[in-house]
Amino acid sequence: MKNLYKSKYFLIVIWLHTFQLSHAQTDSSFYETGNLRSVGKVQNSMKSGTWRFYYPQGTLSAIENYQEAKLSGKAEYFYPSGNLSAIEQWKNDQLTDSAFYFYENGQLEKKGIYERSQYDGKWLFWNENGSLRQIGHYKNGLPDGLWSFYEENGNLEQRGIFKEGKMDGFWEYFDSEGRKLYEGYYENDKRVGDWYYFTKRGKKKPVDPADLD
Repeated sequence: MKNLYKSKYFLIVIWLHTFQLSHAQTDSSFYETGNLRSVGKVQNSMKSGTWRFYYPQGTLSAIENYQEAKLSGKAEYFYPSGNLSAIEQWKNDQLTDSAFYFYENGQLEKKGIYERSQYDGKWLFWNENGSLRQIGHYKNGLPDGLWSFYEENGNLEQRGIFKEGKMDGFWEYFDSEGRKLYEGYYENDKRVGDWYYFTKRGKKKPVDPADLD
């Protein structure tokens, strides 16, 4: 009786495996030159599992994962040189969670979080030489909160508050050597209230905001 049960279980497993294979087929597309363009599995006429995409010259351009024809899971993208361009996470055709983007020389260009394909939370950006370019927060795809911008030499260039994508709050600006130049407030992307500039000796003096344009 026990052997009969094992035999039936074994046959069911084989049947399920055969059924899955019969409904999952490899699909490929090609360039006019004959070079492979893409290859992956199709199940029930929909992309499924891991797909690979290639540039016309034959180098790998992307590795994507699909579930019922929708991007789901990890995706990697490459430059024609073969160097890594981006690492993303997808769910139901929408960007989600952590993402990393690279310059062709391998230096990290930017990293942050996506929420429903929109920038969300803290993002950092770098120059190609590796120096930090800017850092700030997003909300619903728009800059929101404190942002800082830097010169290529690493010195702070400007820093201030965004609200729903617009400059709104206290901002301060610096010269290439890191000395403060002027400061004041924005409201809805416009300078408001009292603004001040700083002399080379650091003395604070009032200034007409119109003179800063």
